[in-house]
Amino acid sequence: MLQPLNSIAETNLCDVVVIGNKGFGSEDNFVMLAEAGLCYVVPLKRNSSLFDADRLKSGDKAVFDGYFCLMNVRFGFTSWRRV
Repeated sequence: MLQPLNSIAETNLCDVVVIGNKGFGSEDNFVMLAEAGLCYVVPLKRNSSLFDADRLKSGDKAVFDGYFCLMNVRFGFTSWRRV
């Protein structure tokens, strides 16, 4: 993951949001992105230890930290917090 962070730094861009696939969903990668001060969106595999399926079982939409829309589909998201 270090190479993409170097590439982003070399561009001198600001307000960058890193979009990753499920393969990027690890605590090490989240720590690295957070320490670099980058915003990111990375889906988690359902069997990931970072994914808490019990939060979703209630059906209460208040469990989400927010929502975003993509192609008229609303996605709920929760924020990652290092424990």
